[in-house]
Amino acid sequence: MNLQECPRARRVRALLAVLLVSVAAFAAGCSNPEKAKAEHLSRGEAFLKERRWQEASLEFRNAIQIDDSLAAAHWGLAQSYEQLGRISEYVEELKRTIKLDPSNIMARLKLANGYLFGYARDKNQEYLAEAERLANEVLARDARNPDGHILLANIIYFKSGPDAAKQAEEKINYAISLDPQRVESYMGLARLYIQMNRQGDAEAIYKKAVSVNDRSSLAHIEYGKFLTQTSRVADAESEFRKAVEVDPENRDVIWVLASYYLVNNKLDKAEEAYKAWAKLDWDKPEGRARLADFYATVGRFDEAAAHYQEIVKTSPDYTRGHYRLGEISLQRGDTAGASVQVEDLLKRNAKDPDALFLRARMRVASGKVKDAIADLKAVLDQEPRSRLGLYFMSDALYRDGQFEQARARAGELERYYQDFLPAKLLQTQINLDSGDYDSARRMADDLLKRLAETAPSGEQTPQLLADVKNNALLLRGKASLRLGQQAGGADASKHFASARADFETARSIAPNSPLVYVNLADAAASESKADEAQQQLERALSIDRTNFQALTALINLGSALRQLDQVRSRIEQLAGEQPNNA
Repeated sequence: MNLQECPRARRVRALLAVLLVSVAAFAAGCSNPEKAKAEHLSRGEAFLKERRWQEASLEFRNAIQIDDSLAAAHWGLAQSYEQLGRISEYVEELKRTIKLDPSNIMARLKLANGYLFGYARDKNQEYLAEAERLANEVLARDARNPDGHILLANIIYFKSGPDAAKQAEEKINYAISLDPQRVESYMGLARLYIQMNRQGDAEAIYKKAVSVNDRSSLAHIEYGKFLTQTSRVADAESEFRKAVEVDPENRDVIWVLASYYLVNNKLDKAEEAYKAWAKLDWDKPEGRARLADFYATVGRFDEAAAHYQEIVKTSPDYTRGHYRLGEISLQRGDTAGASVQVEDLLKRNAKDPDALFLRARMRVASGKVKDAIADLKAVLDQEPRSRLGLYFMSDALYRDGQFEQARARAGELERYYQDFLPAKLLQTQINLDSGDYDSARRMADDLLKRLAETAPSGEQTPQLLADVKNNALLLRGKASLRLGQQAGGADASKHFASARADFETARSIAPNSPLVYVNLADAAASESKADEAQQQLERALSIDRTNFQALTALINLGSALRQLDQVRSRIEQLAGEQPNNA
């Protein structure tokens, strides 16, 4: 046999080699997306375990961009959205999960409960029908599923048929009989009794659950919440503390105790609880961030900033830390510091939603509203139902004079996220601008009361809640001011005093906000205190030499005092100091 190959054979072999390389390259190209998808999914699930909801949502979305039919990614994204309070998106992801993975019973139960919540709020019969369909599907797969029976019991009660209350009660008691040691089933019965306004029976069931398992943190927590709702604050504290005693490693349990102390203004105990919560994960950036956020919530900004500076130094890839440090810097009036954090985030990811939110807020504060709108559009292009995106966009559009577009965005926000507190601000502003000052003041008052009972969580960061509180105070103060201008005598003085009190409180929250001083100037002018009004406007301009609201107020004051020449001279002086803005 001739060992020397002929030229034709060599060409065939070379061609085969090229084909093999091509096939290998093609296979590698196909496998890379699979590998990337698996890595995103794995990181997302790890972030879920670490309670890093924002980071988890980003990873799951990345996996879905590669493979939209990946049920596990949709399920992970649903869980992330649930914790972030993004309820509309949470429901959509649950629907997608069930479609892709019909065997996911937990997703069906969560979606059904979501429909029940929607029905209780809107009385939409379609929601009730969907909840019933899902409950029946759960029980068809597992006839002894206690949560399925509890779900069906609530549906029976909501349908209000003959003996509905009795049938619902019997249904949940059957669920309890399936596993008499299961605390969750007792919680279902207690909640049913609360809906029936049978408070005494509800309390008896909470006590029964505790007696069944006094080591259940769930029983103590839920009983504590019930006691809080019935204004037995001291007893509630006792139950929350018992929950921590029996389950000291449970992050959710310690968070409830810490939040209870915070909203009840027991700050020493709150700090102790937040420290305990943080210490559970002190070796992780999110653990230390819990304590930093407490300090930010109570106005100890230097300590909050110091903690976050240390966090981003030791964990530079913890993007949430950069965002929060930027927020705190912005609230302290340190726009340069906030800019550093924005730039760092955008270098890592040019589409990072947190970075775009932060930059948009900075741009709104500096009067660059159209630039802010561009940033927010970039976020909403990625996430059309982003809760924060819709909120900040509606505010920016309103400031830009695009009132119809602002109302449309605010309408989306109200439709998808009815319990999102910042969403109430724009409606208050609309009432104020339309001259309905009584309604504006009532809405602002209600919002402030709800804020006082709300602890920071998820997207509702300490700085966001502080911003909402500050704006609500300004709106309530403006409403009082307008009511005072309409009234006379003692009533006018009462309204003016109320307005001043709100503006002063707002100043204590945001001493570096020019808008606070513009409103204080308005209050002074309403009381014919021209010198004080002038001083307040100069204070605003010392913070921001080109602030549009302050300059407009200065012109209006000069016109009222017939001093337009002096005002013109002052504006020219300010323009000369800022040649780039002239």
